[in-house]
Amino acid sequence: MKANQVKKLAQSISEFPTLPAIVARVIQELNNPYSSAADITDIISADPAMTFRILKMANSAYYGFPRSITTVTESIVLLGFSIVRNLMLTTLMYQFNEMTLPAHFKKSGKRNFVAVDRQEEWRHSVATAIATREIILQRHQEAWEHLGYLAGLMHDIGKSFFCHYMPDEYREVMLHAVQDNQALAKWEEEIIGADHGQVGAWIVDRWNLPKEIVEPIACHHCPKKAKTDKELTAILHVGDLLARKIRKPEAMAADWNRAEPWLEYLNLSEPQIREIEALVAKELSQIETFMAVD
Repeated sequence: MKANQVKKLAQSISEFPTLPAIVARVIQELNNPYSSAADITDIISADPAMTFRILKMANSAYYGFPRSITTVTESIVLLGFSIVRNLMLTTLMYQFNEMTLPAHFKKSGKRNFVAVDRQEEWRHSVATAIATREIILQRHQEAWEHLGYLAGLMHDIGKSFFCHYMPDEYREVMLHAVQDNQALAKWEEEIIGADHGQVGAWIVDRWNLPKEIVEPIACHHCPKKAKTDKELTAILHVGDLLARKIRKPEAMAADWNRAEPWLEYLNLSEPQIREIEALVAKELSQIETFMAVD
């Protein structure tokens, strides 16, 4: 990477907005084995939108509880920490994309950013999070469940950075890459000096998110580059490809072939993948309903 590229990247990453304090608190509490339903209730209750969504989920036909659920604490007990944690993180990242980032750029006076479909990007991140989590559960690695979901939600945050902080360079990248996601990372590296995975890893590291997700995010387009967390990186890679396949089956038919060596590496069968696909589609639809995403 050229010296001027390094300087511009480093300076811009330092300007990228931090996650709201509530996100750090949520992650800290939900990763604490001694946290109680009351501790999580305190966090949720401070956010009316999140409170509404948790109660909406608990009372949905999807779960089919026989009576009305009226308190957040009861929702947590009935739904379980894992479901509530994932909905909280999904809600917070939605709010970050839809409110925090736009407000930050409006305040900074930046106007030249690359326009993207933020909701579609959010849908893909959620689908990747669900797929990555389900692969982990299929492999009976429950201890990684929260890491997989978080890595999936965050894996493309580098794209948001490029769109807003390096718009001219990223327009050039997109002109070269068109719709080929494999080529996208290649052209990012060639034109900018780093791909969105590498930059995303620097951002989540700066945000003090769990160290275990840094390398998987950095290498999610090329798992063979991973040195310390190759297994989780391979899982995220397959989760990303699977999410794209579910959202755009025709466009991703050829690209899905890239998953084959990693399916073998992870010992995942075709029936398992079909089961995961069905779960992702079903859960993504439910989350869109809870979030009221059109």
